[in-house]
Amino acid sequence: MFKNIYTMLLFLVLLLLCAACAKSEPLPEIVSSDTPLVEEEVEVKKPETRPSMYYGEDITIRVLVEPALDFESVWDFEDSLALIEKDYLCGYCDQSGQIIVPIEYDYMQNFSEGLAAAVKEGIFGFVDTSGQVAVPFVYEYAEGFSEGLALVQNGGRCGFIDTGGQLVVPIEYDEAGFFSEGLAWVGKEGKYGFVNKEGQVTVPLEYDFVEDFLNGLAHVQKNDKYGYIDQSGKAIVPLEYDIASIFSEGLAEVLKNDKYGFVDTSGQVAIPLEYDTVGWFSEGLANVRKDGKCGYIDKNGEVAIALEYNGVGWFCEGLAWIIDQGKFGFIDKNGQVAVPAKYDYAADFNNGLAHVRKDGKWGFVDTGGQEVIALEYDYEHVGMFSEGLATLREDGKCGIIDNKGQIVVSPEYDSTDIFQNGLSRVRKDDKYGYIDKTGQLVIPLEYDGATAFHEGLAWIRMGNKWGILQIEK
Repeated sequence: MFKNIYTMLLFLVLLLLCAACAKSEPLPEIVSSDTPLVEEEVEVKKPETRPSMYYGEDITIRVLVEPALDFESVWDFEDSLALIEKDYLCGYCDQSGQIIVPIEYDYMQNFSEGLAAAVKEGIFGFVDTSGQVAVPFVYEYAEGFSEGLALVQNGGRCGFIDTGGQLVVPIEYDEAGFFSEGLAWVGKEGKYGFVNKEGQVTVPLEYDFVEDFLNGLAHVQKNDKYGYIDQSGKAIVPLEYDIASIFSEGLAEVLKNDKYGFVDTSGQVAIPLEYDTVGWFSEGLANVRKDGKCGYIDKNGEVAIALEYNGVGWFCEGLAWIIDQGKFGFIDKNGQVAVPAKYDYAADFNNGLAHVRKDGKWGFVDTGGQEVIALEYDYEHVGMFSEGLATLREDGKCGIIDNKGQIVVSPEYDSTDIFQNGLSRVRKDDKYGYIDKTGQLVIPLEYDGATAFHEGLAWIRMGNKWGILQIEK
């Protein structure tokens, strides 16, 4: 009985305490699942967005693939496919970054005629552009396809297979070249000849040296004498010359008894062998030297420009450099002086400009002889012109100068490339970007690596991840 009374008194005391607490601190509101939550406003930092397009002067660049591709090395795109490498193995991807040829080969060549030679565990085979094995991996060595056939090697001997992997030319030769104009040179025991695509020997292996057929003729050498043969093996240019050079504009220079002349593609002497030296024909004229003086002859052997100079070059863009009394200048094809001979050195014209030097300083002249870029630079300070622009280097920094001598971009970059497709890759503080022909930084300096554009595509890298850019004009 006393126990029950004690329990009741204890309960009453606890009840009074709870009532007191309720008056001083109200109970929190009960929130049901149907009650809307009102969150405290907190500023949320949005992730940085990157543009999918970049715009320059008359050019648009699309980011085809953000830098997310896990490759170690990449190569230029060729026919929309690029060689890639990871963990010392090779494969190919397309311009979307999708792996087309699995990254499982020790080595791969470029695709030729739809197939690429590859190496796996030291053995060569071929894969196609879908990544399928087209020719089994059974060869010690292989080269790319040319005119439907590829050189393969086993047991130290060479032969040729077709794109289906069938052996067409027996594997029995010590050496072999590529097919050109339906024939390939082959060698055995130090002698050379030619085979056709059926594997038949069409030109006996009797020459000490041969080159590929070009325009129906092949340069050959036997017993230290040179000439040209046709595809039947007939000597067109007799093997009687100490030198027989390549054909240029239908004529080839030859040397006999220490005198030079020219033969035509029928083997006839077109220009008598009477000169001490000759150069290839260029723009219808060839430079020649006789009795210590230089000038030019035409294809009929007539003297077109008198032999009166100490030295002469080839005609390029209608002008050729000459040396007169130790100084360089330029003449046209009529022999008229276009640029006075006052320079210590001059190079051929290229894109309307020629690199010249005077008193140790370099600049450029145009075809009218105007010094469009003043002779105030060291040799390495102005690069080659491309698309009307060139790199200008000063105090270790690079800028851009145009072909009128105007500075487009003051030297501020650590490096610049030649312009291709209207863009130049630039580097500054170990970051890469691209500028257009106005000097505008079209793609910001934010990449850790980048390649020049090729076939309208370029690789970009952030950290160790690669992406792809595409030019859309």
